[in-house]
Amino acid sequence: MKTNYLLKAFTLTLTYSLFSAFPLPTVALTDQQIVQGLEIIGEFEAAYPLAYQLAEKQNTYLAWRELATKYAQFDSNGKVYLYTWQQAQRVNTEATYRDFLTLRPAAALNLHVIHAIFELVKASDQVADYVRSMETFPNTVEAIEAVLRVQALAFERAKQANNPVIYDAFVTTFQGAKQVPEAIQLALAVEQKAVEAEDQKVDYETHERLARRLFNDARLAEKEQKSLVAARRYALLIEERFRDTKVMTELLDREERLAFQKLLVTKQMDLANQIKGMQDAVVQTIQAQTQQLGDTIVKELQAQERRLEEVMVSQHRALMQQVQAIDQTLQVQGQQLQAINRNLQVQGQHLEEMIATHNRALAQQLQAVNQNVDKVGKLQLVRGMESPSLSGGEKLGIASDVVRCASTTVTAVVTEGLAIGPALMNCGTMIAKIVGPLVATIKTWKFW
Repeated sequence: MKTNYLLKAFTLTLTYSLFSAFPLPTVALTDQQIVQGLEIIGEFEAAYPLAYQLAEKQNTYLAWRELATKYAQFDSNGKVYLYTWQQAQRVNTEATYRDFLTLRPAAALNLHVIHAIFELVKASDQVADYVRSMETFPNTVEAIEAVLRVQALAFERAKQANNPVIYDAFVTTFQGAKQVPEAIQLALAVEQKAVEAEDQKVDYETHERLARRLFNDARLAEKEQKSLVAARRYALLIEERFRDTKVMTELLDREERLAFQKLLVTKQMDLANQIKGMQDAVVQTIQAQTQQLGDTIVKELQAQERRLEEVMVSQHRALMQQVQAIDQTLQVQGQQLQAINRNLQVQGQHLEEMIATHNRALAQQLQAVNQNVDKVGKLQLVRGMESPSLSGGEKLGIASDVVRCASTTVTAVVTEGLAIGPALMNCGTMIAKIVGPLVATIKTWKFW
């Protein structure tokens, strides 16, 4: 009650501050108004205790249902849900039970609710109610019980009508019902009474006509696929009263033919089954052999594939070894070539130094020779030029040769001996031209 007062005070103050224009002492709120106010502001947890007390006071299905719906998250022990179920039992109507099922569709208590609904259906004992119950709750024990009860009610109505057509409708509709054999017998009994009434105190021709009609009705019923009617007509024909008729003889002949035809069909089916069995055996044998051969081939191919892989691996390994050996050889040869190249470079440097030294020495010698030759040549040239044996053109050629020899000699010296060879050739030619014509003159010199 202390909690109740606190909730009232809280709600009173809140409502007064928000909605009331009157002084605080004039405001009087009921518990229901307090709960509504707390629900408006979303304080369901605070409103739950007071709402629970209101439901206890009212103690009706609607009160508990509203509490179970709005405050389901606070009903941790299921107490409100159970109180709602108790009130639903007290109301005890199908609509109330169906409404209660919507509160917790997966609850185990719903099985008891369904049973309670079925008890109400059983109390009404109407086929329509049973059918609605089966459609609503198909996978329950009550659905099976409803089916059995519908079959029983339908059979009772068929018995009340006591008509073969109604019995046939019952058998066709409820083929698995336990009343089916009894319904067939009752239909046959009705027609037996009718035939007995028609066959009393008649002559042979009328008796024969009645048997003929039954036989024709049975054959027509067979064509129309009315097996129950045909079975009853044949059952009536084989009774004692029609044994001496021609129709009975025809019926026996027909049955024998049908029996023979069935025997032929059975033999044909047996033969076909035997042939099919032989075919299956042959197919299985072929499949087994094929499987065995296939397994052998597959194993052989796998073995060959493994051998081929081994050969390829071996060849690859040998090839890699050869490549490595060639690579090592090339590396060694490359190192040797590098060493030779280094030696050639060293020797080339020495040779260049020797050639340069030799060229310098030779250049010095040539300079000395050139100086001497220049002196002697000039003297001899002057003398040669003075020689009466030389013509003017020859003197001019000798002069040009001397100039060329001097220039090439100077060039050879400047280029460090690279043109010494051509210079010597030119000088030799020039000397030969000069000395040759002077040989005769020289021989006439007095100091010879």
